[in-house]
Amino acid sequence: MVADALELRDLAVGAYQEARDVNLRDTADEALSLYIRTLRMPTLLFEGLSERIDEVERKMARQSRT
Repeated sequence: MVADALELRDLAVGAYQEARDVNLRDTADEALSLYIRTLRMPTLLFEGLSERIDEVERKMARQSRT
C-alpha cells in the first residue's frame, strides 16, 4: 500500500505541474481558431485537430525521453 500511495503521489504531482503549465490564453485562442475553421469548412476542423494531435504527440515523446 505504501508503494502504491507513493506512486499515486508522484503521478498527482506530475498532473498538477502539467495543469499549472497550461496557458489559458493559448487554449482560448486555439478554441477560437478551431471554431472559425469549422464555420468555414467542417473538414478543416478535422485537419486542424489532426495537426494539433501530431504536435502534442511529438511534445509528449520529447518529454518522455528527458
